[in-house]
Amino acid sequence: SNKSAFSYLLFILLYFPCISVLAVIYKELNFLWGFISILWSSILAYSISIIFYQLSTFLYHPIKSISLICIIAFTLYIIIKVSTIMFRRFYKTYNNIPIRILY
Repeated sequence: SNKSAFSYLLFILLYFPCISVLAVIYKELNFLWGFISILWSSILAYSISIIFYQLSTFLYHPIKSISLICIIAFTLYIIIKVSTIMFRRFYKTYNNIPIRILY
């Protein structure tokens, strides 16, 4: 049906980037960030496509749709919270950077 085809198109649009982008991520950062990029974009693409499909077929099975959407939203929330806690050390803000103002 059109709903499942559009859901598939959403997945293809959002899933992990091409090999050349992954090579640049690996070269500029490291293997861990390349793997995180693949994992995160695949999880996000799969979640968005499932949420779209469940919303588009909501009238056929509302209980199943609501429960799947809530489970996916809660899982994404937990993943984001855990990743911000785990990777907080990479995003420290420093207030002691000297700034020279020229007039």
